[in-house]
Amino acid sequence: MFILTILIHELGHLLFGLVTGYRFLHIEILGFSVEHIGGALRIRKYKNTAVGQCMMYSEDEKKNPLLLVCGGLIFNLAFGIAAFAMAAAVNGLIVRLILLVLGSINLSVALTNMFLGSETSDGKVFGELAFGKRKPERRILYNRILRIAVYLRKGSSYRDMPGNLFSESFIPKDALMSTEKEMKMHIYRYKFENGEENWDGNLAGEPVVELVENALKKDGKSGKAREQVFRDIIGQSAGEMFAGEFLCAARCYCMIKSKENDAEVNSGAAG
Repeated sequence: MFILTILIHELGHLLFGLVTGYRFLHIEILGFSVEHIGGALRIRKYKNTAVGQCMMYSEDEKKNPLLLVCGGLIFNLAFGIAAFAMAAAVNGLIVRLILLVLGSINLSVALTNMFLGSETSDGKVFGELAFGKRKPERRILYNRILRIAVYLRKGSSYRDMPGNLFSESFIPKDALMSTEKEMKMHIYRYKFENGEENWDGNLAGEPVVELVENALKKDGKSGKAREQVFRDIIGQSAGEMFAGEFLCAARCYCMIKSKENDAEVNSGAAG
């Protein structure tokens, strides 16, 4: 029943996203994903994924994403209430019990997501995008994050993406909201790949920082050439949903090693 509740939740995102003009990218339940990438519809199994996820996007970064964000909550609430209503109407004890359990789970998931969820839960993100003086800017950032996710799913890295996605004009200095924090991470990765920033693992975010720092620790011991380490990082993307993050990590690693080599050469020349 929990899996059914997750499916109901993600279908809510899908339906309200389509109604408001968003394009379908993927819907994923327990690692099994139905996705539309590169013009093809396919089913794939991934590792290290969320329990459930529906991702959609729009080329119009000013599009209002509120119904897309809260669609899952609406569906869970509606199905929960409907299940309780049907339980009151039927006579069979077993059927009534099933409906009550299904209704309870749906309502619990919706209410938890609305009021007790993590910083990136649907309820918290809805609050960011629906209220406050900067809500129009945060909606633009949210749509940009979704577009960046499309590129990462395709296996593209940051320097392959349009530069206009990474404008900092909408991000305040404190960047307290989850949409602002996530966009700052993407901007940092974009700038580092383009040689505009020095390496800072605190800004690179997971999994890029872990991949890069593990590679830096291992390559000295293994004696592998930089190109081989690059290929090793890319190889780890097999079965991962956002392959572009691994390409980003591989490029970051190579840029760090290049700077180290340049420093060694310059130091030797000075000596």
